[in-house]
Amino acid sequence: MTMSLKRILTSALASAVLVTSALTFSGCADTSVAGTIEGVTIPAGIYILNEYDALSQAISDFKDKNPDVDTNAEGFDFFAQTIDGKSFSDYVKELTAQNCKNYIAIEKMFDSMGLAIDEAEKSEILADVNATWSNENTYAQDFYGVDTYGEYYEKNGVGKNSYKEFMLNGKKSELIFNSIYGEGGSKEVAQAEIEKWFTENYTVMRYISVSKKDKDGKLIEDEAKLSELKDLAEGYAEKINGGTKFSEVYNEYLKHIEEDEVEIKEENELDILLSVESTSPSEEFVKHVYGMEFEKAEVYDADTYYYVVVRYDILKGDYLDEYKQVALSELKGDEMTATVEAETANYSVSFNQATVDQFSPESIG
Repeated sequence: MTMSLKRILTSALASAVLVTSALTFSGCADTSVAGTIEGVTIPAGIYILNEYDALSQAISDFKDKNPDVDTNAEGFDFFAQTIDGKSFSDYVKELTAQNCKNYIAIEKMFDSMGLAIDEAEKSEILADVNATWSNENTYAQDFYGVDTYGEYYEKNGVGKNSYKEFMLNGKKSELIFNSIYGEGGSKEVAQAEIEKWFTENYTVMRYISVSKKDKDGKLIEDEAKLSELKDLAEGYAEKINGGTKFSEVYNEYLKHIEEDEVEIKEENELDILLSVESTSPSEEFVKHVYGMEFEKAEVYDADTYYYVVVRYDILKGDYLDEYKQVALSELKGDEMTATVEAETANYSVSFNQATVDQFSPESIG
């Protein structure tokens, strides 16, 4: 799992109704400081990093609320839009303010709960921070004209220490969450509830796609040739159902189409985690797979392929352990949001107007 719990929780927190009372602005010209929350200084770098998350969340919220708008159209400008009656820029600013309050709430909750980041985890985070600042990155070079992401962050007002503290805060939010809802937590989520969520939202499949196209990429119209391809697919399904390993049949098909691919040896190399909300290759395909018996190969006739598909029980593999954090976040993310927002509801907040203006959503977007 590449997405940290910090980002998952930030997304959930940002989409909630924002509490902006007790929010004041001062006119200080020093833009190295974004302001104070509950007497705690917020460096500009921390503000900007929370603003990046807010901008990402605002884009996601706009798309969710306006599914028919083509945001990829030439000339489309998010900052010309409104969300919930607010300008896109103001919406981002409000999300940023709430994110900063959440940041402080996490720090305070972490300390009050007596939690600690172990040395191994801390060392891993610091190594990642150092790599961000030191390792050359082709994406940063191609898109931002800098050698490293650290250089990109610094050009945009984020220092290495702010980035480090932001990453540590993300780990703290994860540890708080797990201390409440994880194994042995004060509100531990039952294993049966986690398993239920998994089986309702994900399944595992393997498939072989027998193409209905010729070598020129054109759909085959000859019925005899299509029948031959269907027979080929059904023959593969019969072999699998007869006890032949899926990987052996898969490799057999690669040889049949003369593909120069690495031979598959491990069965789970071919596993695909399929979401119930997926629409690829089609909604009908996904619905069909979810209705299949476990470990019984079937041929699914699609527009451009005959798919030889086998569905497997997700609870029999390692996926439950690997993606347990995702399940917990989905099950208890809203409750965690309410907990954090309850902490921030009466926070005293004062932002530095000069910093807010200098690092406006338009400037970082």
